Amino acid sequence: MAGAAAAQNTPVGIPGVTAATQPIGAYAPFALAGITRTQGQASRLLESFIKQRASSATNPIWPIHFWADVEHEKRSVGLENQILSLLQANGYIGDKTITAPRSGLETSLRQLSVTGGPAHGSGGFADHLNTITNAFYTDNTSNWTTQLPPDFHRAGCEIYRSMLEEGCKNTRSWVSDNTSDAEKKSSEWTDIWSHATGIDFEVGEGRPVHEVMQQIATSDKAEISLRRLASFIYLRRTGDKVGAEKMLAIKTPGRDRDVAPQWLVDEVSSQTRAEYKLAQTVAGLNRGGGGGPRGRGRGSHQWQDHSGASPQSSGYNGGGSQHRGKGGRHRGRGR
Repeated sequence: MAGAAAAQNTPVGIPGVTAATQPIGAYAPFALAGITRTQGQASRLLESFIKQRASSATNPIWPIHFWADVEHEKRSVGLENQILSLLQANGYIGDKTITAPRSGLETSLRQLSVTGGPAHGSGGFADHLNTITNAFYTDNTSNWTTQLPPDFHRAGCEIYRSMLEEGCKNTRSWVSDNTSDAEKKSSEWTDIWSHATGIDFEVGEGRPVHEVMQQIATSDKAEISLRRLASFIYLRRTGDKVGAEKMLAIKTPGRDRDVAPQWLVDEVSSQTRAEYKLAQTVAGLNRGGGGGPRGRGRGSHQWQDHSGASPQSSGYNGGGSQHRGKGGRHRGRGR
């Protein structure tokens, strides 16, 4: 009987894992092991983040209290690799952290608490941070990075899915259908076709869709090539060179671009727009004398007939005539 009960609690395809301990489904590139621990830790940190941020109006040092909760979690049970990578992407540097977390931390923690994996497009979080750090910041092999950052927002899966939704069976078919004969004679065509061919070689032929998407979601080469194709179409459609450059996964040196993080650029840009709108509003009020716009006709007073009739239909003359309406007696101040 005990053996039969154990067999009933064992999910098909996952030997030795009982239904009671089986974690819920997660994003394909991530293994099942450790997901439930990640979910629990993400839930605790999410609760702490919401509680500490709610006190921001009266407690200006709430970020320090939140990071203190993170340190307490670290000393108690340790930080899961995905959690640690997420926190580091949001400014965490250890027990000396004092900076406020990024605005997207709550969303990412909530996603981890539900699925045990990061939100799609977030780039994923490395399971071995030491390996990632050594590969990303290498002192003895090269001055160039060798992979996309762990917190890079990936768009490859959505781009590839959009291609398939147009009825194309592979990337080369989509590129061929979406380029004109004139474009195929340009020097850029060789670059575009090479990227499309590289993607098809990367994903292979005849594989299940979920395996293809998993390959794209974890392949830096596929991400770079798919973003290049998306940038090509965006530039052709809109003519926006800055936006097309921004779409690329890798930034070429020598371009006039910001080195500040995107959240900082967005923050100062929104402040500039807000200040500009405020200045325009104040200037408009000052031009109107604070009491509304002045009349520009021969008479300088404003029409105030509450009956709804227009000046022309009531025999109004702006050159000094008098008019009696329901709103009272008005005298035009003509020149």
